[in-house]
Amino acid sequence: MEKPFACVAPLSAPESLRSAVRARVERAQRRVFVSRLILSVAVEAVSIIAVVASFSYIAQSLEASGTFSYLRLIMSEGFGLIGYSKELLLSLVESLPVLALAALFAAVLSFGWSTLRLVRRSRFVASYA
Repeated sequence: MEKPFACVAPLSAPESLRSAVRARVERAQRRVFVSRLILSVAVEAVSIIAVVASFSYIAQSLEASGTFSYLRLIMSEGFGLIGYSKELLLSLVESLPVLALAALFAAVLSFGWSTLRLVRRSRFVASYA
């Protein structure tokens, strides 16, 4: 069975048309790259703000929960607390603010993810500049 259009000769496009199509494709690629880069920078800025806010939130939560008092006790007494280390560590863990730690963890993960994406995308800046 013959292939359809086997008898039609291939057409060649003029060089001006080829260069015009290449230029439009490059402009479209540059536009997509710039919009993705701007979006990545915006996500990076938001994640930095989230990390700073979660650090301040965790500091307030640690102060309110009394965790700092346990830490001060450990620093001041030192080796005298070795006999009570299990009870002291359980009290310390019970006083930790779980919500604040989860918020901090999520903000740090978001910051790391957005930084990784920004670095990967910015490798191609030289080719599109």
